[in-house]
Amino acid sequence: MSKNVLTNALIAFGGYNLRSQSNQVGINYEADALDASTFGFDTHVNLGGLKVAAMSAAGFWEAEYPDRELFEKIGSGVLMTVAPGITAGDIAYFHNALAVQYNPNAQIGQMFGFTLATAAQDRLLRGTLMEYRSAIAANANGTGRQIGAVSASQSIYCGLHVTAAPGTTPSLTVIVESDDNAGFTTPTTRITMNAATGLTSQLASLAGAITDDYWRLRWTVSGSGLGFDFIGSLAIQ
Repeated sequence: MSKNVLTNALIAFGGYNLRSQSNQVGINYEADALDASTFGFDTHVNLGGLKVAAMSAAGFWEAEYPDRELFEKIGSGVLMTVAPGITAGDIAYFHNALAVQYNPNAQIGQMFGFTLATAAQDRLLRGTLMEYRSAIAANANGTGRQIGAVSASQSIYCGLHVTAAPGTTPSLTVIVESDDNAGFTTPTTRITMNAATGLTSQLASLAGAITDDYWRLRWTVSGSGLGFDFIGSLAIQ
């Protein structure tokens, strides 16, 4: 097992990549402990209740970005993705989060910073960072990865952040495909994300069962002067 020194974490919040503005990130994941003690026990007996998931970040305040996005999203839901790095194929955590607290703050003579706190609007997903792409201007297939089959009690989830969408009438459509082999000789479309025409994020899912265990993202674009940046993750839960 390798250790990690956090130097290049990924923090995607809606249609924004907060890596270059942030220097702290956190995930809190826990479950309520419900007391189910009865006569005959001399120790509390607990059963797991509802789970609690939250993400947080902190960094340096900058006008417009990220200040405007964080300010305007308070009380609203937004897709948030956190990963220890930006290497495709690594672990990523993502979910629909409710932005509950934004605090710009500093002491005299210190850097003006901010803290951000969120609460879950849906389950926390632990999956794979499939693509971390920049300056996309043409249709292409992403890298296929063996992340597993989807049982009848599970779903495949796709989290997508589009963090740059320059050009004239830009449009980016990301498609989730599966296959039973690494060469993707017979790919099947499983999820088609909504076309992105600006900075945006979305979370989509499809229920199993799906026996294919290889997965990839594919994308199509239209418009002129394009250069999309996007982050895509998949999880099976």
